[in-house]
Amino acid sequence: MTSRTIAFTALAVLAGACASPQPVTWSQINPPVAYVETLPPDALVAVNGVEVGRGSVAFPVAEESSSYAIRATAPGFEPLESTAPGSKLAGTRLELVLRPEGFGSQRHLAAGEPVGLLQAAVALLRADRPADAIAFARASLAVGDSPQGHKVCGQAYRRLGKRDLAIKEFSLYLSLAPDAPDRKAIEDAISAASRDIDMAAPKARLE
Repeated sequence: MTSRTIAFTALAVLAGACASPQPVTWSQINPPVAYVETLPPDALVAVNGVEVGRGSVAFPVAEESSSYAIRATAPGFEPLESTAPGSKLAGTRLELVLRPEGFGSQRHLAAGEPVGLLQAAVALLRADRPADAIAFARASLAVGDSPQGHKVCGQAYRRLGKRDLAIKEFSLYLSLAPDAPDRKAIEDAISAASRDIDMAAPKARLE
């Protein structure tokens, strides 16, 4: 190897040693996160076409300058799609409320709106979907306690055979609406559920 070659080689090594690596930002190492909650609670969530989980999920927002397409789906509900820039999603929590099929596009339905959530709960109960009805009624009660919300829960629990929970919700309904026009029917439902619980209880063993 000639002295000239050695000199070029030395310069190349020195240049490589002195070249600084590309800076790595903190957001690349530990990107901010966006949180998603859905109603119904078991809705499937996909971000930019990739499934990230069901119900309460989180996903990284690595590129705040990019847009993120969020899609939530569940059987018996209309798909819900939303697109937002990463700068608005980072560190935030989204509440996605899916519209029951046949609920009607003119009715207002959104997180934090007790009336719309309760109307959806009633529609789901009429469609014989008590578990979904309870989820929506609970969401309505969380932002505005109402007699009707407890009544829907009581009716839904009764259909599911959860008599003790039905009695609790019916009792709350009557305590909040003592002059309810259907008070007699609700009291009869409470009595019937109480008898069912007594009949289902194990009998004491006779010695």
